[in-house]
Amino acid sequence: MILLGGKSTKAAITYVGESNFVVKGYGGSRSELAVNTIGSYTGTVKLTGPGFVQVTSSGDWTITPG
Repeated sequence: MILLGGKSTKAAITYVGESNFVVKGYGGSRSELAVNTIGSYTGTVKLTGPGFVQVTSSGDWTITPG
């Protein structure tokens, strides 16, 4: 898990890989499933901060709060 600091409501996410990519956020009163896909991904999703983010990945990824 990583800490998503600051106040945010969304995040730009990228992933380069061929297998499953899952991003879950834990910043509000319940968890948010932000991404669940197979293969490379680029997009902006709802992700509430501050909070924790759990990433399941076998490739390179970035998360930029916005």
